Formats: sequence, C-alpha cells, structure tokens
Amino acid sequence: MNRRTRLGLIAYEYPPLVGGMATYARALARHMRDRGYDVHVFANREAVGEAGLTVHPILTTDLARDLPALARQDMDLWHSINFGYAPLAVLKRPFVLTVHGTDFLKPWVRFTMDRVPLLWRLAGLMASRTALRAVHLPSLRCVDHVFTCSRFSARLFRSRYPSVRRLTVVPNGVDKSLLTPLPMAGTSRRHARCLLTVCRLGHNARKNVDGVLKALALLGDSLDLEYHVIGDGPGRPALEAMAARLGLAQRVRFLGRISDQALREAYASAALCVLVPRPERDDVEGFGIIYLEAAAAGTPSLGGRFGGAVDAIAEGQSGFFAADATPEAIAAALKAFFTGQVRFDEAAIRAHAARHTWPVVLQAVENVYERILAGRGAASRLRRQSSAKPATVSLSGDYLQKDEQFSCPPEDPPATRERTPRLPHRLETAHVSPPAHESDAWTPCLDGGS
Repeated sequence: MNRRTRLGLIAYEYPPLVGGMATYARALARHMRDRGYDVHVFANREAVGEAGLTVHPILTTDLARDLPALARQDMDLWHSINFGYAPLAVLKRPFVLTVHGTDFLKPWVRFTMDRVPLLWRLAGLMASRTALRAVHLPSLRCVDHVFTCSRFSARLFRSRYPSVRRLTVVPNGVDKSLLTPLPMAGTSRRHARCLLTVCRLGHNARKNVDGVLKALALLGDSLDLEYHVIGDGPGRPALEAMAARLGLAQRVRFLGRISDQALREAYASAALCVLVPRPERDDVEGFGIIYLEAAAAGTPSLGGRFGGAVDAIAEGQSGFFAADATPEAIAAALKAFFTGQVRFDEAAIRAHAARHTWPVVLQAVENVYERILAGRGAASRLRRQSSAKPATVSLSGDYLQKDEQFSCPPEDPPATRERTPRLPHRLETAHVSPPAHESDAWTPCLDGGS
C-alpha cells in the first residue's frame, strides 16, 4: 500500500490562538487531511491536536530555536503559513509559502536569539529591516511557490520582493457549515439597529474600533444605534474608556471572547458588520475573514478600500465601502445604510459567501501541491525552463477567470521595477476583464504557474 504524502504545515498562529492566520491554518490542515494527506502541524506551544491531524507544539517564533527543530523533521512537502519561516526553504524542499501582510512587512518570526547564550547581543541587529531582507532574499529563491490572500497583498509583496517568480492569489474562505441558517436567524429576527465588529483588540490602531466609536458620537442619537464589539486584547480598556468619555457607554457593549455558537448568533442578529481598517505603514488588513463570516449569516459588511477587503467584499452584493477610514466617512456610510439609501438582499449576500467556502478556495492550493510533487523527478529540467520566464501572479478561487501576469525580471534595477504589465502576444485573445474597483493595469495569464 502506498504511503500517504506527508505534509508539514508550519503554523505558529494555530488555535487556541485567534485571528485570520490561525483560521486559515486550521482550515488548510483539515482540508488536506480530508483529501488523504498525512498532515503534521508545527504550531505554538499551546496548540492541541484533533482527529486525523498530528500537531507538534514546538514553535517559539525564534528562528534560532525553531529552524533546527523543523530541520530534523522529514516531510514530502512543506508549507509555511507565516512569511517568517521562509528560511527553512534553504534546508527543506519542496517548500511553499503563504503570506498575508503584516507577517512580511514587520515579521515577528525572526532570529531573536534573546535567550541564546553569547548570541543575545545580536537580537537588536537581527530585527532590523536590512538584516531581515538579507535573510529572506536568498530564502525566497528556494521557495517553490508563494500564495497570498488578496491582490492587495500580492502587489505589496511583489513591491518588497520583486524577484519571486511564482505567486498565486488564493482568497481566504469560510466554513461551509456557517451557511446553514440558525433557527433564530432571518431578517425578521435581526436587531435592526445593531452594528457588529469582531477582532482582536490590540494596542495597534489598524482595526479602527476607535474610529467607529467616534463615528457613533458624531451621529449622536439620530439613528439610535447599538454597537457590539467581540474580541479581547490589551487595547480593550482604552476603548472602553473612550466609549464612556464619548457618552456611548449605554450603547456600546464589549463582549470579549465568546463561543463559536454565540459568535454565529451575533453575526446572524446584527444588521451590519463593520470593519474599516486604518491604513498603517507596516500593519495592514490582508483580507478580512470576518466579512465572509458575516456574509455566511446573510449580514452585509461595511469595509474600507485600503487593504484586502476589496477582495473579501463584493461591493453592492455583500457589502459596501466607506470613502476612507476617518470617523466622518464611517458616519456618512452608516447614515446611508440605516436610512435605507444602501440596501442588500440576504440571499445574494449568502451566495457570495458560498463561492468562498474552504473546499472551493483551497482546491487551488491542492492543485499547486500536486504539480510540485509530480514534478520533483524533473526538478532540474523545470528549473532550467523557468529561469527564462517572467514573474507570474495568478488569481485562483473566486478569481479563476482573472489571472494576471507581471513582467518584472529579478535583474531589473530598483528604478525600473515598478512598470506597467504587458500583455503577452499569446494572450491577446483572452477575454478577461479586471474588476471595476481595480485601478491598476492588470493583464491575463492563463498558465497560472506552479
């Protein structure tokens, strides 16, 4: 009997940790388990196993410790869910990588060495941007394929690392079980004036919960809105104090972390899900899974155009966008929704979520796995052939008809790396239109890379 393919998923962000990266990692592990892979998850030290998955709770985010521990493992294919572990590709192949946004803009997985004897003095040096690029540039040359969760993240990653040849956009997904309406769900049971935000309440300002609070203060009592915030973190006390200071204590509820069932009920009973991220230099919203989770419950979302939300929200179908992340713009969008200027159909909202269930979007990841594994015997020939190819960005999942190609050879000097993509002659007859909200010049690519 043939041995099952051993897949090593490197996912420090794995439950019980919360967030989009942890959700993605668990969904991918379960999907590949169900597809017959022998899945090994290398995760944080609090992670626990589940049926059919082997979880190794060994990761610390210090590469000085983690790389030797991972290098001792024998896998047929490696996949890191965090950019910081890309250096393992120098030691272990084949290797694929998923990047999200902040994980490559400001990596928290690095050579910290703060507790390594005699080397702790180098911790500050190794955290510098120059040192991180020096580590990751040669590592990325060994990576067989890169996935990003949105076109925004793809452009951002390409601007930092233009030499990466194969990069595929695979949007995040949603658990298909969430599409089943709860007995209490339905338009007639919704709280017609309830806003909902689901996020971690960190010290960073990216989630912009404070911006929503200020928007509510601007609106006053005119719309009689309630605001429920689900999630916890070190930033919660300051936000609670702000709500009280703005006179919103009776209309804003901070619910902390709640059960999965309670979260489903919260999505189903809210009138509108709100997450309008504030643009930050090194802290971005790569996608926004909560927009899909809300859509699965038939709840529309208000998002922002900066970041990956433009891929997570189908404008006019599953949600809409504030003009910017300021309290004034958020207040204007809320007023438009709650005065009936903007309306949505619950069935159409759910249909958008149905196109993004995990089995649908992760099929593109599995396809790349299969191509890489099938080509291992001819790896040297494939490398010679691909060395002359332009860098490729392809779109998968919900974007299978919107593949795109960049021409940015690794040897280009920095001044010429930002260039308008050109349509190869062989694709001139392809009938592919970019989304209406995409202002960049994108051109089709039918081969998809591997």
